[in-house]
Amino acid sequence: MDLIKIDQRFYSEIFQWRNDPYAREHNPFAPCEFDEFTTRMNSYSPDIQNIYAKKDMKWGYFNGEEILGIIGITNINQMMKTAELTYQVSPLKRNQGHGFDMAKALISKLFSQTDLRKLIALISDNNIPSYKIVEKLGFQKEGLLRSHFLIEGEEVDERIYGLLKKDFIPTLS
Repeated sequence: MDLIKIDQRFYSEIFQWRNDPYAREHNPFAPCEFDEFTTRMNSYSPDIQNIYAKKDMKWGYFNGEEILGIIGITNINQMMKTAELTYQVSPLKRNQGHGFDMAKALISKLFSQTDLRKLIALISDNNIPSYKIVEKLGFQKEGLLRSHFLIEGEEVDERIYGLLKKDFIPTLS
């Protein structure tokens, strides 16, 4: 399994993931058309050596030619040395450990190759599989923002998790 730049031939498939009922239930996706989505995807760089050059970075998690998920960081803060972890597993590949595997791979890479000191994950309070992933990776629940997300017009509580570089154990299984 590899974390690599997301190829344009996968944009349509990833864009369709946004309409998956489970994904829409747990994520506050901003409305966008495919052209805007493509522009956004083209702007992401997987160049970890230039982590502070952009606000967002994304990678595809691949098994050969098949995309299993996407993962990235956003709100990259050079002064605070923090970033927010984001990820989404293909609807056809959920519950197979790919979310954990790709998150562990990216976190290991970020903490070994950059000066980031903390990662944050913001997760819908009812998205149990997602917060189980980050908890298994060593993230600590740091709080709950009540009615913070608006998902499909509904107010949803948001869990805040944090992982310090010094607390991450890359050999977790």
